[in-house]
Amino acid sequence: MKYVFNFKRDDITKNVSVYDDGTDKWFRVGNIVEIHATGLNKFLGKSNFGETAEDILDRLDATIYTDKPITFYLEEEQNPDKAVNIFARINAGGTKLSFSDIVFSLMVANWSTIDAKTEIRNLQDLVNTKGFEIDKDFIIKAFCIRIISIRIQDMMNFRMQSS
Repeated sequence: MKYVFNFKRDDITKNVSVYDDGTDKWFRVGNIVEIHATGLNKFLGKSNFGETAEDILDRLDATIYTDKPITFYLEEEQNPDKAVNIFARINAGGTKLSFSDIVFSLMVANWSTIDAKTEIRNLQDLVNTKGFEIDKDFIIKAFCIRIISIRIQDMMNFRMQSS
């Protein structure tokens, strides 16, 4: 069985534990902490879910608290640098992230006027259709080198102007 996780905006969901969008019911996963503390059966008894939804919530509770406990930490601040830092520390025992993975996540989080994922994917596709074979890592490294060279040039121009 697969479970769908999705980010829903608080202004749409009104911060309720269960949000019904007319098609599906969405459970705020972070609320499993409170519900576990007060009792999952008590919560399910007050809710009008079906058997399938109850099984899913029971499985979520068991996954977090019984099978292999998952450490839960709520970060209120919306700071991309802090998020990458936390992710890198948490993920230290899991899949190793490359430098370009971390830089890419910062680019995606900080580019406000265009979609970094789409732009980089489009550039990769364009170059690859011309007979070359490059990946996302190559583009990000080239981008970083270009930014660094621009900064070095700016510093050299500043020195020349101030002399």
